[in-house]
Amino acid sequence: MSAPAPEQKKEVIPAVPKARAPEELAKIVAKWPAVIARTDNTLKVLLKESKPSFRADDEEQALIVVIPQSPVARFHQDNPESIRQLKEAILDVTGLDAQIRIVPEKEAPAGVIPVTSEDIDRLIRENIHMEIESEE
Repeated sequence: MSAPAPEQKKEVIPAVPKARAPEELAKIVAKWPAVIARTDNTLKVLLKESKPSFRADDEEQALIVVIPQSPVARFHQDNPESIRQLKEAILDVTGLDAQIRIVPEKEAPAGVIPVTSEDIDRLIRENIHMEIESEE
């Protein structure tokens, strides 16, 4: 009989928190302008016209970025570099690792819940503790 093998110690690497809908995805949306600012120019222009959304019943808890239909949109939708850049911007701004899907408006999945400007205002007030004046 042989002696049992000694246990191998595994290095524990702290994980980046995953975004969970709707609360954490809503935090990403509240900081959306800062996220957009960290992307390159063509992606920045596209994201300024996008509608960050999510599906409440989505098991992967993905941030769904609904973009206007255009050739530039198609390029970014299918470009892994655009997804990587957006993920890094979200991580830098929020500290969250979000699953992201970029989809044109016509291909947006059923049940997508768009985040409205009222939602963003509410989230800003909850997460940023200072006076905010509206420029209407």
